[in-house]
Amino acid sequence: MSDKTINHRSWFDRRLLVTVIIVLALLLFVFTWLSIQVSRRDSFNLLVLQGTTFAEALAQASGNAIASETFNDYLVHRRFHEISLFLSNMSENDKKENQLSLMALRHNLNAIYICDTSGQILSQGIAFNQKSVLPEFVINEIKSLVANPESFYLLLLQQNELPGESIHYYLEISNTLDEVFVISADAQYYTESLKNTQIGYLVQNMAREAGVEYIIYQAQDGIIFSSRKTGELLSIESDPFLTEALESDTIFHRKYLFQDNEVLELVRPFAIDEYPFGLFRVGLSLNSYNNVSQSFDRQMVLLTVVLFGLMLVGLLYYNSRQKRKLIFRQYSEIKSTTSTIFDQMTTGVVSVDANGIVTLVNRAFENIIGIKSALNGQWDVILSTPELKLDNLKKYSKKNEELEIVLNIAGRQKTLLVAVSDVIYDQHYPAGLVVVVYDVTELKKYENESIRKERLSEMGNLAAGVAHEI
Repeated sequence: MSDKTINHRSWFDRRLLVTVIIVLALLLFVFTWLSIQVSRRDSFNLLVLQGTTFAEALAQASGNAIASETFNDYLVHRRFHEISLFLSNMSENDKKENQLSLMALRHNLNAIYICDTSGQILSQGIAFNQKSVLPEFVINEIKSLVANPESFYLLLLQQNELPGESIHYYLEISNTLDEVFVISADAQYYTESLKNTQIGYLVQNMAREAGVEYIIYQAQDGIIFSSRKTGELLSIESDPFLTEALESDTIFHRKYLFQDNEVLELVRPFAIDEYPFGLFRVGLSLNSYNNVSQSFDRQMVLLTVVLFGLMLVGLLYYNSRQKRKLIFRQYSEIKSTTSTIFDQMTTGVVSVDANGIVTLVNRAFENIIGIKSALNGQWDVILSTPELKLDNLKKYSKKNEELEIVLNIAGRQKTLLVAVSDVIYDQHYPAGLVVVVYDVTELKKYENESIRKERLSEMGNLAAGVAHEI
């Protein structure tokens, strides 16, 4: 191939590479832009869905809280009304102080008062540290109840400045309309229950949820209650969005600027007898959503760097993969060679782990010991010779000495030289033993013959010397 052809092909390859990079960059740019747009839309829709669920839960919980508060009042009224009925049926002789006190104790009341229509106490029974004089506001309420008897009873709650001091005063007109029964009882349990169930407490708790900026209940007359200071807000009539939401039966949402912060506002109509018809307004923070939107520009700036980074990572990965293939091939060759050399050794080598299991053994060891397969076997089961027990070998590994033993293997007496060493892993903790076995039977035989010949030679020399002396 000529130099001109090579240069032309190299120039073509470079152009192709540049074209591919440009195309990939454009595709990545378009894909990233579309992904950000879809993510922004989906994030906003998810936020709207969460806000809608939150607003529905708030309305449902508010209705339950109001119903619970009403039911608590009803239970308190029923309790005191039954006592009042009992008082109405009592004779005048029974309405004495001792009888009233006993009755108050029996029903866990502070006191029972029987008053005339002007609030003067006719008879009373004190059970617990209760004053014998009614508070001024209770007397005023008695007069008001008698003057305007739209309802025959009235339930009053007195909350003192000291914590834990709350008193119920229940006023009920007698059947004869000439007496008013006043029942005083501790209301601490009632106030605690009311505190944990009333709608204001509920709204304050729900407003503490992460991402909730505010919860407002707004009627046409103004703000009924709010989880935080709202400042100046447009009335429902002055805000077309709120007007439309009030006339609808679904939840509306919009982006709204609240105290210089952009929020997602969800508006739901709410109607219940205890409150005027109005709107629940829930503001959810858009900080997370805006952070995602603002990251779009930064992603576009970093897109080119990411593109080249991905290409570089790809090249490095390809290069490292080729190196791994080469290393694996070399490792396989070394392992194959090592295994061949290990099996062809005439010296027996075996590795035993800390549990006495044979984890590595060569063919020479099996031939010397006279067993067919020792791998994964229990050392003390394979070798019954006391000298070769694992505990005995550990002693020799500590002494760093060799052990010479004579065994009868397959009807043949063999002399073996055994060397033992510890296998040390992390923290210098012994993890097993390596046992090396030498078959020195022939060496011992040659050694014994050499010693015998040497002794015979010495005996010959001795005989020759004796003969010479003779």
